[in-house]
Amino acid sequence: MLLSSYSRSKDGKLQKFPSLFEATPLFTIDMPDGEKAPVFDFKNFPFEIFKTAPTCSKRGKTIDKVSYYDLAVSFDIETTTIEDAEKPFAFMYQWQYCIEDYVFMGKTWEEFMQLNAKLTEVLNLHIENSDGRLYGCSIVCYVHNLSFEFTFAYSFIGEMINPLFTDVYAPLVIPTAGGITYKCAYRLTNKSLDAFTKDVPHHKLKGDLDYTKTRTPVFDDVKNGLTDLELAYCYNDVKGLSEALRKRFDSDDKYNIATIPLTSTGYVRKDCRNSMRKNPKCKANFQSTRLTPHLYELCRLGFRGGNTHSNAKYTGVTVGINNVGIIHHVDLTSSYPYQIMCKGFPITAFQKYDPQPDFLSRLKTLSERWCFLIKFKIYDFEYCGKYGVPYIAKAKTFTRIEDGDNGKIKEDNGRIYSAPVGMLVMTEIDMLILLKNYRYSKIEIIEVYRSRKGLLPYELRRVCQQYYKKKCELSGIKDPVILYERARSKELLNACYGLMCMRIDRIEYKFVNGEYIPTKRPLEDMLNEFYEADSSFLPYQWALWVTAHARADLDKGCEIVGKNLLYIDTDSIFYFGDFEKEFDELNREIRATALKYGAVGYNSKGDEFPCGVWSTEDDIKLFRTLGAKKYLLSVDGEHIESTISGVNKQIGAEYFTEHGFEAFTNETVIPVSGKVSAHYNKEEPHYINVNGVKILTASNIALISASYTINIKKDYKDFIEYIRKSLNFYYKGVK
Repeated sequence: MLLSSYSRSKDGKLQKFPSLFEATPLFTIDMPDGEKAPVFDFKNFPFEIFKTAPTCSKRGKTIDKVSYYDLAVSFDIETTTIEDAEKPFAFMYQWQYCIEDYVFMGKTWEEFMQLNAKLTEVLNLHIENSDGRLYGCSIVCYVHNLSFEFTFAYSFIGEMINPLFTDVYAPLVIPTAGGITYKCAYRLTNKSLDAFTKDVPHHKLKGDLDYTKTRTPVFDDVKNGLTDLELAYCYNDVKGLSEALRKRFDSDDKYNIATIPLTSTGYVRKDCRNSMRKNPKCKANFQSTRLTPHLYELCRLGFRGGNTHSNAKYTGVTVGINNVGIIHHVDLTSSYPYQIMCKGFPITAFQKYDPQPDFLSRLKTLSERWCFLIKFKIYDFEYCGKYGVPYIAKAKTFTRIEDGDNGKIKEDNGRIYSAPVGMLVMTEIDMLILLKNYRYSKIEIIEVYRSRKGLLPYELRRVCQQYYKKKCELSGIKDPVILYERARSKELLNACYGLMCMRIDRIEYKFVNGEYIPTKRPLEDMLNEFYEADSSFLPYQWALWVTAHARADLDKGCEIVGKNLLYIDTDSIFYFGDFEKEFDELNREIRATALKYGAVGYNSKGDEFPCGVWSTEDDIKLFRTLGAKKYLLSVDGEHIESTISGVNKQIGAEYFTEHGFEAFTNETVIPVSGKVSAHYNKEEPHYINVNGVKILTASNIALISASYTINIKKDYKDFIEYIRKSLNFYYKGVK
């Protein structure tokens, strides 16, 4: 069959044109939709067709001077795990590789290295490090879960040139001397392969290979002993990824294959940085609000995520139409973006503040103009809030409790209900929530820092506004292209917060002889590097106030439903009872704020969508929770939806739809949970013999399917019993 070649079109995009080259497929796959998908033999394929593809490189001050072919390239492997060995291990028996329209398959690492060598030779690929800068010519090969494939492949990809790792087993970009640069498609998109490829022709197929079956390369079968349906899964995993990547490349006018961000938040980081660079005051403010090592450590102690918890009173109880009535569910719309666009943040340098004796009683008034970072001790404190969710997190309470006091601590599943003493660091927002939810004998202020409160820079808020308005503008339109653009806008919007909360004191890792070597530098050195870097522009402390404001908004909703609250998760509330008028009134206040600061969007019909308001989800007939990130619900009273951390949603839904709500209890075992245990084996390249087949292998990960046992700790069970007895809760058929 005739092949295509590639060049740059007038609009700068990749275009195909007929070439003089031909290739006969090694075999074809009968796909589920009737397509006969060709798989080519890399050994005699004319890779010269890619030499005419355009190349791109980074501009400006950068250590990366490599030219990259504008080609969508993807790679994937299939592995078998041997569980019954003395030490579980795994090996690769099938790989697939896609360059734009052409898919290649192989069975061994020897073949994989042959493919790489041929690409290097024909396309003149190479990367070298000269005086700290990278030079050469490269293709970028995306792997959807690079951390998995890299563990198997690192012995076979050749010399690595300045690889970047963000954690143990977390490679982000791996340039090689052979000119092939491996990047992680999951980190680029923050989506599963299924989600990323759902709108392309060769989307990921439902189902998968049977990984419980021991497979080895079948050398005398071009199809490697796999059925056409099994091969179709393999084919679509790379062809669909390349199609989705090409769609991403072509729809993005800001970036090319060389400049595309490494992660999903990288897009937002560049948009925000470019916007803020237009105003020199933004960089000056960034420098003027510099944190000292001590202030940074206080910020780390005070940083906290979303408020996720269940009301112990109703934990382990199936509630709904049989006792308390219909369960309602409300969500805050784009909560974090709303805080960024509309709320007050510390916009000046923190200064040491000497609090007067009436500081806490005046804090609400003071906080209208100031942001405070407060370190304090609280004594003999006990929760007395309205809605059954203690606010103080045990993980954020760092006073050493004397052995004799341990029995006096009442803990509510990671929250402190009562204790003799606790030391914390909080923002003024968190402190105000604490003061109304706890009674105490004394609060001892240790130190306080304050900063002038104000809106975030307009240049930053404008980017967030643009993302939100784009998301609203495209809502309700079913066209696949529009749906893709709306999903992208939503991703970018949600990433606005993510780029703020990146830790400055990150541990750096080097990969040496198969080992991840951590490097922890002095905090002062890392802070200096952060503030001196041209790419840095966002004060870390803003992240604390984003989540604190969001928790305060959630708290307002919790106050409305009071004792009828069942469960909360960051920006949502499950409750029973009628509070529609109260939420409508609260929404009027939020809408006015959103309109004031431009946090509002409109769809194509002109309908208004203010950011930050409470939206109503489907009513629920039955609900049951066992604590944070553990709950079941049923909208129709028959089909059960499952949210259990560590259990696949679909598997959990099927299991509990079959076994019922009452099976959702302590020590229930879900035999197949979708959870796997990973066994890492560091090994040099060597041959193994499996079922009479000689296979080259090296380091590997054995993934073993694991059951999931629901576990409620004894302390939590005791606390639930304590709460119910203290409230005389056994009534209305709820027990």
